[in-house]
Amino acid sequence: MSRKNSFLLLAAFAALLLFCGLGSRELFSGDETRVAGIIAEMTLEKDWVVPRLNGTPFLEYPPLYYQAGSLCFRLFGFTDAAAKLPSAAAAFCAALLLFFLAGKLKFSPASSLTAGVLLLTGAQFFESSRKCMVDAVLALFVVLAVTAFYAMTQSRDFRKKTFFFLLYAAGLAGGVMTKGLIGLAFPWAGLGIWLVLDDILFEKKFTFFRYALLGLGALPAVIPLGYWGYLLYLREGKGALHTVFVTNGIGRFSGSQGDHVESAWYYFVKFPALFQPYLLVFLAAMVHAVRLMRKKELPREVLLPFCWAAAPFAMLCVSSAKRQVYLLPLYGAWSLMAAWYLAGLAAGAKERFGSRFPALRRRVLPVSVCAAAAVFVLFLFLTPEGTKILPVLGLIFIAALPFAGRARTGLALLALAAGYVCIDTAFLALRSEDESLRPLFLECRRIEEERGRVTLGRVPERTLGAAVFYMKKTLPQSDGKKPPAPGEWRIVRGGSHPGGKEFNDRHFLITSLPVENEKKGKLSP
Repeated sequence: MSRKNSFLLLAAFAALLLFCGLGSRELFSGDETRVAGIIAEMTLEKDWVVPRLNGTPFLEYPPLYYQAGSLCFRLFGFTDAAAKLPSAAAAFCAALLLFFLAGKLKFSPASSLTAGVLLLTGAQFFESSRKCMVDAVLALFVVLAVTAFYAMTQSRDFRKKTFFFLLYAAGLAGGVMTKGLIGLAFPWAGLGIWLVLDDILFEKKFTFFRYALLGLGALPAVIPLGYWGYLLYLREGKGALHTVFVTNGIGRFSGSQGDHVESAWYYFVKFPALFQPYLLVFLAAMVHAVRLMRKKELPREVLLPFCWAAAPFAMLCVSSAKRQVYLLPLYGAWSLMAAWYLAGLAAGAKERFGSRFPALRRRVLPVSVCAAAAVFVLFLFLTPEGTKILPVLGLIFIAALPFAGRARTGLALLALAAGYVCIDTAFLALRSEDESLRPLFLECRRIEEERGRVTLGRVPERTLGAAVFYMKKTLPQSDGKKPPAPGEWRIVRGGSHPGGKEFNDRHFLITSLPVENEKKGKLSP
């Protein structure tokens, strides 16, 4: 299969996987409703500078993701699909960029296609790419920065070098404007270690110019951040800048913030569940790369994804604050390493079996598919949550692709994409119905239509965001110390509220009305 056909096949696979049925699942009560609420408020208030959560500045991240989401809301309305569209679009672009990077690393068209498929079908990446969260967009900009910098170092033409340098700076700028200083830390950690090892193992000299370009790329990257910081200072004052750059920037990883502080072994415990079903392939690839490096036989092209996979992971382990989603920008490196190792296994099998390989392929393929389908059915009936069968779908692809002919590759990818989409639109959709806050705020709309008044008690960020997203306006919030006034219905979460109306995720609507009146739906004594 030619590189062009492989690229088109990956693009079609990614489009089906990411955009089909995107709005069929409700937003989960949690990060999704919080982010969707911030986007909705930015759209309603037409304030592109200060992200707000029910009227209060929310400065955990810079506003790029919220601005992209606001654009989607203006184009497609306040829908679940529009809220998740920036993540899906970012994952689509990341897969195509990874294919381009694999080509620059001299991967074959089949290996480049495999890398893109592994990226999109990894459990955590697939889940994040169809969620209203900032992490998939950050992963895109990290892939862009790494790809552009490597292409720049390999180009001999000045115009191309300049073009790739600007793309590299754009990747850094996008990462910073999406999630703060971590947008610089991820690319720099991987690329910096790669330059050092490349100089030691291959260049045999110190290439100062490449290090200079690595640092200079940050100069144009901080321009949009500085401009936004200036506007933020004019609007909210010095305290807002301290919150953005110190509390949520440096403090998130130094431990001074206090959120998500975990031990150094946190990622080693969580990692096995995140890169399913390709974890064993990736670990085998890393071990094999270390062995080749010790023998001084490691291909130069593999050094970049190896450093990109290892260096940022070590950086995250030594930081104080840790979350599973911080590993998402490393998915591109993991996928490249796994694809490289699988290509080596396939080449070894052809060399070992020689002329018998085509016949073996015809025999093994049906057995592999049947065995994978049997495991799929077993997981389907034995696991309480549909997400646990995601790895099995990926294993079907891993089992079938090395033995499939060119004509069958497209069908295999079509079946794989359809299976993954079914997981999100069926199994996860059923679970989201039990967690969605839409029924709560539909009831709130009914109350307001009957001249009642809805307020918020002491509720978490997820509820504040959901209120703006579903109600399309901010709601007044009380401290919860006083009981609701006559005619007032208050949203609270958790605790015990006899007579209150209970909704998903332990949310309640309470009122000062007697229980018997409330059951009748009356809004006044």
